[in-house]
Amino acid sequence: MEIRFIVFVGPIKKSAELEFGSGLNLIYGPSNTGKSSVLDGIDFMLGAESPLKELPEHEGYDQVILGVEFSKSE
Repeated sequence: MEIRFIVFVGPIKKSAELEFGSGLNLIYGPSNTGKSSVLDGIDFMLGAESPLKELPEHEGYDQVILGVEFSKSE
């Protein structure tokens, strides 16, 4: 299974989308730009036991969409 994208969607905010390629993907950037929110969203969508944290960066978003691709052999 490979993660292809994650999208945070909300009724009053523009969608925030991050696409992933095959192999290793790095998420980097300055503080408070959403890196942890991306990882928390992926964790949540893969079945985390706790809900997403209430963070100011999450305001205005009410859905998370995770795109995955399975290999032909699975």
